[in-house]
Amino acid sequence: GRGLRAHAGKTSVTLIDFVGNHRMFLDRIRALLSLGGVTSTGALRSFLDSSAVPDLPEGCSVELELEAKELLSRLFKVSGVDEVERAYRELRLERGRRPTAGELQRMSYQPGRLRERHGSWFDFVRGEGDLDALDARAAQMAQGFLREVETTDMTRSFQMVALEALLEGDALTAGMPVDELATRSHALLRRSPELFADVAEDERSDTLEGPAAARWLAYWTRNPLDAWTRARRDRRTWFRIEGGRFLLDLTLDEDLAAPLAALTREIVDYRLAQYRARKRQGDVSLEGFACKLRTTAAGSGMFD
Repeated sequence: GRGLRAHAGKTSVTLIDFVGNHRMFLDRIRALLSLGGVTSTGALRSFLDSSAVPDLPEGCSVELELEAKELLSRLFKVSGVDEVERAYRELRLERGRRPTAGELQRMSYQPGRLRERHGSWFDFVRGEGDLDALDARAAQMAQGFLREVETTDMTRSFQMVALEALLEGDALTAGMPVDELATRSHALLRRSPELFADVAEDERSDTLEGPAAARWLAYWTRNPLDAWTRARRDRRTWFRIEGGRFLLDLTLDEDLAAPLAALTREIVDYRLAQYRARKRQGDVSLEGFACKLRTTAAGSGMFD
């Protein structure tokens, strides 16, 4: 408009474009409504599409003008992979740094959907130009390992807890004695009641003293450690137990140990956030579910 008009002596004009920033308002609304338990995209959509008042703590309220509700409702037309990419870029622009996969997951976005288009989380991040040289090298050299951590099945939290304990001890590449890893893992689980609930009831010792320590070591060895080290036909095994130590079976340049630990920690944080969200929603996957269908009668159009 006015700034683009020609005028004697004018040689340039600076434009500041704020188009699209209104999209981030969705996440601010989501954060406020989470005080009343409204966290999912579907619940946020319902709030925008109705006049219902969320049950917020005393003294809190969220009020939107009708025009604002209509505008924000239209933003839900962006979904799936596009929605995750949009949120990533706008958070990066707003914060001056890229969001982590765990941050997006806790905001009810689904980073796992990026695999449809990009292959993995860090393939996407690299494509956005958000990995420095060392991180990019570590992500490339450990691509298979990071993808395994990102995609391995999680019926319980144990495999990620074991990795978190290894990372907490700064021992991802150096390895850790199995008994120490089991003890650290127990402490991590005790700090998170929702994860500790994954432990079999007769193994839930509050402390590891006497016979309880030996029972826990055996329990932890035959659960996540066996899952990480067991040979499989269809997948590479990324850990081994050697001389009583749990070791990452990956040759890596020495200067990439710290970057790999940081990248692994980000994926572990994301997978645990994803797992916690699934548990809160009654073990229904945030990324859908797989099922088998078969017809009960030819041409009947009925399924069981």
